[in-house]
Amino acid sequence: MNNRENLVKNPSTYKEQIDLIKLKGFLIEDENEAVKILKRVNYYRISGYMLSYKKKNLIVNPVEFKDVYSLYEFDRKLRSMILEILETIEISFRAHITYLLAHKYGSLGYEKRENFRNAIFHTAMMNQLNEELNRSNEIFVAHHKERYQGIFPVWVALEVTSFGLLSKIYSNLKTEDQETIGYKSLRLKT
Repeated sequence: MNNRENLVKNPSTYKEQIDLIKLKGFLIEDENEAVKILKRVNYYRISGYMLSYKKKNLIVNPVEFKDVYSLYEFDRKLRSMILEILETIEISFRAHITYLLAHKYGSLGYEKRENFRNAIFHTAMMNQLNEELNRSNEIFVAHHKERYQGIFPVWVALEVTSFGLLSKIYSNLKTEDQETIGYKSLRLKT
């Protein structure tokens, strides 16, 4: 065993994980069902939810393991609902930025530094955007590489951006462009 391996815990079997859950003070009514949960979710992930029931490393009241799992399931479903809403917001945000850039500055206006506030940020944006386009496996990107010599209009280029890059693009837009996008985003329901 090397030094790195000495720093981490050894893996435990499902039976050992069940014993550890009990040792931490959680009640397990059906061990077979608990093992099924651990096989689907993973002990480490579910153990984070156990922390919600502890106060100063002690369980305040006896808690069933199934209640911990219910908390995990609630969190998973809530996260799924939020992600769906965030996706809608991201797509709308992308559409508003794309439309403004295309109609105000032209199909390739996003490439021009003078259409943005900060030249250094624009250069970084273009580098990251080019990396994302080069990394993309999207059919529409390959189509533009082949048919249009890798020249991407704004509505193609921004379609592959991460939400992080999209936010950076928005942050570097001229103030009046940000205000236009913000106003339109508030006024449009979909």
